[in-house]
Amino acid sequence: SQPLHETSEEGWHYGIDINLTSCFLVTRAVLPGMMERGYGRIVQMSSVTGPLVGIHGSAVYGASKAGMLGMARSLAIEAGPFNVTVNCIGPGWIETASSGEDEIIAGRYTPAGRAGTPDEIGHVAVFLSSEEASYITGQLIVVDGGNTLQEHKVAFDRGQ
Repeated sequence: SQPLHETSEEGWHYGIDINLTSCFLVTRAVLPGMMERGYGRIVQMSSVTGPLVGIHGSAVYGASKAGMLGMARSLAIEAGPFNVTVNCIGPGWIETASSGEDEIIAGRYTPAGRAGTPDEIGHVAVFLSSEEASYITGQLIVVDGGNTLQEHKVAFDRGQ
């Protein structure tokens, strides 16, 4: 990550391709079959960064993730008549094997007092892929332990 004014055109394209273009290509590949069958669920992995908040040095990432939400919302209108829903998940701080210490610490500053888990994101994806989510489309489902709700961030002590 780097400030936008230091980002090369190649760096811009790389970031957009990794997140937005790959999402477009996969969605375009599966959508005709879903429309033909009259049923489908598209769940895209966006982020809170971009659609809701920004992080210094993450303009390309934020643009790509916000672009995913814009694409999902327009596609929800196009695909809705075919019983195809299109939604995005917006993870916040999620602890994975590749998480840096700063990301894990940032999770402690959420109202939940911790970073989320990949399983928590997976459960949302399973729900959005189900029949029970048939009336949810074009939405960003935020899974961030309440992080984007608070303006003043403080570490929460679970014992209080």
